[in-house]
Formats: sequence, C-alpha cells, structure tokens
Amino acid sequence: MSKSKKLKASSNVKEPSFNITITETKSGNTLPAEHENADATVAEPEETVFEPEETVAAQGEGEPVAKPQSTDETVAAQVVEALPVEDPFDCPDVSVVIPMYNAENYIAEVMESLLAQTFKRFEVIVVDDCSTDESPAIVESYIPKFGGRLTHFRLRRNSGGAGIPRNTGITLARGEYIYFMDSDDRIVPNALEDDFKLAKEYDADVLYHTLFYNLSADGTESKLARVPKYKEGDTVELDEDLLTRVRELAQNKYFHAPWRSFSRRKFLVENELYFPNIRPYEDIVWNYALLIYCKRFLRVPTATYFYRDNENSMLRTEKTAAQNAKFYLNPIILGLKSLDTFISRHEFFETKPQLYYALLENYFNARFTSLFKDSSDLPSFALYETLKDEFGKSLGVYDVLIPALCAALAQQQQVTAAKLKQFKEYVVRSNRRIAELETAIRKRKSKG
Repeated sequence: MSKSKKLKASSNVKEPSFNITITETKSGNTLPAEHENADATVAEPEETVFEPEETVAAQGEGEPVAKPQSTDETVAAQVVEALPVEDPFDCPDVSVVIPMYNAENYIAEVMESLLAQTFKRFEVIVVDDCSTDESPAIVESYIPKFGGRLTHFRLRRNSGGAGIPRNTGITLARGEYIYFMDSDDRIVPNALEDDFKLAKEYDADVLYHTLFYNLSADGTESKLARVPKYKEGDTVELDEDLLTRVRELAQNKYFHAPWRSFSRRKFLVENELYFPNIRPYEDIVWNYALLIYCKRFLRVPTATYFYRDNENSMLRTEKTAAQNAKFYLNPIILGLKSLDTFISRHEFFETKPQLYYALLENYFNARFTSLFKDSSDLPSFALYETLKDEFGKSLGVYDVLIPALCAALAQQQQVTAAKLKQFKEYVVRSNRRIAELETAIRKRKSKG
C-alpha cells in the first residue's frame, strides 16, 4: 500500500545560501561508508562537569548491536538535566546528531548551515570522538549562538569511527525526530523545516531522500546526484509495502548513508536500531535494519543535503594488500553476524527464508568484491595467515575454517577474473579480425 503526493524534485528546495555552483548529473557517486568503531566511554558535556559512578559499558568488537546500557541512560539523564536554563524548548521537534573527529576545516560550515535554518525547534548534539585539532574549540565558540540548543559531548576514549558517537547521540537526543549529519557536510536552509512538515503530515517513521548534492572537497561546486538504480519520479510516496522494499534492498536500490534519512526517535529506540560495532560499513548494516523495521517509509524526491567528497576518507587511505584484507574482512565476518541478528529477530522473515538469504548474499557480495579488488596481489596463503592472525581468536572452533574459505574464495575470484580478462581480450581480437575481413571484402567488391 502506498500513497503519493506530487512534488517536483526542485520546487521544494530553496537555493542554498552558499557560494557554490550547482550542476546536475544523472549518476551519483558511490557513497563511502563511515569510519571504524571500537569501545568507548562517555564523558561530560560542554559547560557541565560531572563524573558518573559507572562509565558506559564497553562494547566488544563484533557485537551485533551497539545497544546503550543503563549507564548510558544515566549519563544522558545527567546531560539533559544539565542543559542551560535558557533552553527555549522543553522538548525540541528535531535532534541533529553530528559525530566529529578532527573536523576543524569544516565544522564551522556545518554550524553555519544549521544556524541558517528556517526551522528553529531543533537541538544540535555534537559528539566529539577525542579530536586532536581545533574542532572542539570551534564548536564551543558556537554554543552562545545557538541559545542553549547546542550540546558538545566528548568521549573519553577515541572509538575509531562514527557508530558509537551516533549511538551516544541517539541516547542523548530529546527530539521527536533524529537527523544525522557528518562533520564536513551541510544542508540547505529549509531542510529541517521541510522534512519535519512532511514527516508529520504522513506520520512517517523514516523519511528518505532519493536525491542529494555531491559537494567538491573545497566546497565550491556541487552536482545533483541520483540513485542510478532507483526509479525516478517527482512524487512524495508513502511506502508501507515491506515485501517490495526488501526486494528492492536486495537489488541495491538504496544508498546506505545515515544522513539520507530523517527518523522518528521512538522508532529507533523501540526497535533497538543502534549502529553495530564493526569497521567499516556499520552504516550500511544499520541502514538495512532501518529499511527492514520501518512501517511507514516516506520517499522524498528532493535534495537538501550536501555530501562532501572528502579526500581524507578512511576508504581512500592508502593501504598494503594485507591491510586491505583486514580492513574488508572485518565487515564481512562481523558485519554479516550483525545483519543476521537484525534480520533474525524480525517476524517478517520467519516465512521468507529466500529473502532472508538474499539480503545476506547482497551484503556479502558487495563487501567481498571490495576485498578482492584491493587485495588481489595477496597470495592465498598470505591472505589465510593474515585473516587467521587477525580474526582467529574471535572465531572459536572456526578459526581455521573461515580464513581458509575466504582465501579459497579469493583465489577462485582471481581465477575467474583472469579468465574473464582473457575472454575480453579474445573478443577484442576477434572484433578487430572481423573488421579487417569486412574491409577486405568491401575492397574486393569495389574492384569487381
């Protein structure tokens, strides 16, 4: 069942107030995943000093769901009670959650884009993952400008990624809806106003934008990006058809980025939709769960978010073949377990094992392709040793089997890739020979 409302892709988005040039392209870039995760404990917020008797329970690597424990709730309660008395809203409509690590070059742009919002009933929660640059000071300088609506929360220990900071933000959030932003991006002035109005109008659990702006690294140019495989349209569509949505998810018709969605906080908390502790791609697993558990899913064909094409992304950091193997096997081995946990506790899949497996297969194939691409120079025995050393202790009795299977699969992909390369070369040679023969035939006919 679905309901739709006509909405032109460009008519509902005001021109951004930034000095950029916007052009349009029909194919969006592949979105990088967020950063890695590790355990973390939570410390005091800005302008508030307290020492909780217990710290947030450390989350072991590979745990399927990074669900905050009771100590998180204790810390969150202390933070809420400690908010400045001039806070104008007892309960904001929207909580904007921003994980931050060493973003001194960009965080001011994020703050300015939020100050420029036409909608004011929102709070901002910046969760600092132990930055070593000036970004914390920059955030602190904006506290007076937000009039009690900005909370700067600092983790005591670097978590290595955006997942745990986002989970902390979910715990601290007081808004009816939660909106995630990255610490180097920005949004158009009417983004929060339009999203909140539509979410309320359709009583949506999740609002999902099918378009976004791809922003250059220096922030001077942007291009309108579309999801290539997703059906194009100009209507707002309320989707309550989980079966179709799961099938589309298995067909790669969604881009997995937390900032594409505007989610009801109660929906996230009641379904325990917290980011898993894997590295990288925790956002992909979380987005699978978001789409699976959502009952009222609203597609919106407008672009309000500027995603920066950051050259310092973790995925772009140069690595050796062995480092790439470790990097990509983590989300394969541990990510599959996290995804399986999310899927297995949903009653929808009890009678649909084919779709259950289709989602696992889709996730595995995409991650394994990345592994093979960036580790193709690593011999099978070296890949096996690398995986056993890295993951053996967490695999129990399968400490030999799983690394061996992964190494065998990688070797088979290498063989398949080599054969495919030979076949393509054969096709090129054959086409060239055919062209030569056709030219020779035409010459003979012209002489005759």
